[in-house]
Amino acid sequence: ALAERLVPPEAYFANRLTLDMESQIDIEELASRLAAMGYERTDRVDGPGQFSVRGGIVDVFPPTEEHGIRIELFDIEIDSLRAFDTATQRSTHNLQEVVICPAREFLLPKEGLDAAIEAIERAVNLQVQRLKSLNNHDAARSLEDRVSWHMERLVEGVPFPGMEQYKPYFYKNLATLLDYVSPEQVILVDEPARVREQVTAHQADFAERHTLRLEQGRVLPNETKLIASWNDLYARMREGHALHISGLAKRVAG
Repeated sequence: ALAERLVPPEAYFANRLTLDMESQIDIEELASRLAAMGYERTDRVDGPGQFSVRGGIVDVFPPTEEHGIRIELFDIEIDSLRAFDTATQRSTHNLQEVVICPAREFLLPKEGLDAAIEAIERAVNLQVQRLKSLNNHDAARSLEDRVSWHMERLVEGVPFPGMEQYKPYFYKNLATLLDYVSPEQVILVDEPARVREQVTAHQADFAERHTLRLEQGRVLPNETKLIASWNDLYARMREGHALHISGLAKRVAG
């Protein structure tokens, strides 16, 4: 998880929805907003990432919370905000304010879609030409069909499994989990030498699998940008406050 490249924090947090007792929002607008934030609409909310609409009541379970949130509306005004237990579906206590974070890390940005689609198309054409030059025509057709299906859904704004592979086309500078840590917080690294070994091994394994998937026509070359190297992570740690704890007589190099 530490090595996974994420969308920039400012892009993720821009999609948060804050509601309090003074907020006004139409119930259909709220439902549309939650769907755009990656929540699945269900008849009953049983777990994180789901929301439901029953009359003037909207139930939603943000992944960042330990309980569901029940929003009761009277026209466009919020009548009550309550936490509820998903097992019993009963409200447990009142809330004065709720912050609903996106249900998924990667949401399609409102701007930049056309440029991203064009970049994906260019990458596909180059990779298809490369595969054909190697007489790998089946993989070339497979890649064209696969990405064509993906782009239809990207244009429609419909999420699909594996959508995260296109993050590098939407964001020039991807982040890591370390970028979500405030500068004032201390990053505790337990056995940094082992962490380095694990990150390096994960990167090598990812690169090996990526090479195979490239030849099979399943991915594009830019997928390698989804994994951060140990040097990138170590440099980011040194920018803030990092405390390394080690029982081994091993020094960690950058």
